[in-house]
Amino acid sequence: MHLLLETDLTPLLEPRPGPCISLYLSTSGAATAAQQGPIQWRNLLDQATADLRTRGLGEAVLTDLLTPLETLRDDPSFWNAGGEGIAFFRAPGFTHSFHLAAAFADRCVIGDHFFLKPLLPLVTPGETFYVLALSQNEARLLASNGRTVERIGEADLPRGLTGALGEQKTAQTLQFHSASAHLGTGHPAIYHGHGAGKDDAKEELRRYVRQIDTGVRKLLAGSTAPLVLAGADPLPSLYREVSGYPHLVREVIAGSPDFLRHEELRDRAWQILEPDLQGARRLAAERFGELLGTGRASSDPAEILPAARHGRVESLFLACDADLWGRLDEATETELQVHAAPEKGDEELGDAAALFSLRNGGAVFGVSRGDVPGGGPLAAVFRY
Repeated sequence: MHLLLETDLTPLLEPRPGPCISLYLSTSGAATAAQQGPIQWRNLLDQATADLRTRGLGEAVLTDLLTPLETLRDDPSFWNAGGEGIAFFRAPGFTHSFHLAAAFADRCVIGDHFFLKPLLPLVTPGETFYVLALSQNEARLLASNGRTVERIGEADLPRGLTGALGEQKTAQTLQFHSASAHLGTGHPAIYHGHGAGKDDAKEELRRYVRQIDTGVRKLLAGSTAPLVLAGADPLPSLYREVSGYPHLVREVIAGSPDFLRHEELRDRAWQILEPDLQGARRLAAERFGELLGTGRASSDPAEILPAARHGRVESLFLACDADLWGRLDEATETELQVHAAPEKGDEELGDAAALFSLRNGGAVFGVSRGDVPGGGPLAAVFRY
């Protein structure tokens, strides 16, 4: 199962020779997926085959495109990978898939680019964060987008204090850490041993967190997402002393994290971060309200689609629970046709607006229709 991050969309945004096949299906656990998944998959492939044939593709092209998908129907590893939903993307020379902790309506969409709209609620800009759970037994690095959580980089972090220091780990280190973990934050640490023993114990813990930090910096290189520490003193304090990650959060999830599930750590971190993480979406909505009527904001798809194509969209809200089918006259970019149901040559206009906005560095917020500023299916703030 995979936690979807904004960077995961990058290969799906690139222009590719069509046709681009996007398949979405829901699963409800490995057992059901293994039984029902192949049936759902067969139905989606039948839809894809029929659609591709209406486009005039020859049998050789069809075989090349669909054979890799056909083989997955009987692949147990594909159906037992976990998650609640599968998103699968296929184009000539390109195949990519995600097993995600989110259910999707079964859907097959074929077009000149991949259909990304069902993924957008999972990658709200600015809501990615990390949790580093520190204890003598292990160091866990978790990535979350506020809804799902995933452990990452297990092989890059030391396997606890023993894994980091081996036989060099001293008895004082164990006593020092155990006493502190028992007391939790807000209490002075109790040191067993005297003089050099106490100093040696603290230095060995410092060596341990340095090894952790080396792995964390490798895993989070280039990231600007906040990192929340969880643990009993002195580990969070020592980690803060040595850390090279510039986006450490001041507040700590106090106490030993050993018996906290990933989801519990995510929820506690979200409580700390929620006011700041939801700021990007709130500010974009406020900016829409301030600029509406000035030419710098619009809820009219006929204005938004051309603006997205030309890189003018600074931020875009789109309703992911409603479709808007139609097509823009690419020659004039002045005539937009909107249809109640998809017609030949149509594309889902919200998805197209999101694709071009993302390609050009715009922020895209996939929300329910009631959360789109202005109450329509689309709303955008323009750069100029």
